[in-house]
Amino acid sequence: MQAINVAAVRPAFMSVFFGAGLLSVAVALAAVSRGSGVVLPVVGAAVYVVGVLAVTVALNIPLNNRLAAMTPDEAAASGFWVSYRQRWTTANHVRAVAAAASAALLMLSLVAAV
Repeated sequence: MQAINVAAVRPAFMSVFFGAGLLSVAVALAAVSRGSGVVLPVVGAAVYVVGVLAVTVALNIPLNNRLAAMTPDEAAASGFWVSYRQRWTTANHVRAVAAAASAALLMLSLVAAV
C-alpha cells in the first residue's frame, strides 16, 4: 500500500482527480450564471467536492501519511494496518459512491439542459 500511495501522486492522476472537481465546479458556475437548471449541476459539484476531494484530504491522505512513516517490520505497523485498512476502505467506498453520484447528477443536468 505504501508503494501504491507513492505511485498515485503523479501529475496524470492528480490532473484527472482534481481536474474533475474543477470541471464540476465550472459546470455548476455556468449553470448558476445561466440562471436555469441549477440544482443538478450544483449538487453534482458539491457531492464531488465534499464526497471525493474533502474525504480524500480529511481521511485518506492523513492515513496514508501515517502509513508512510512506518516500516513494515515495525511493531506498531501490524496494529495500525488493521485500523488503516478498515478506515481507508470505508473512506474509499464513500469516495467511489460520491464520484458515481456526482457523475450521474452532472450527466442528468446535461440531459435536462437539452
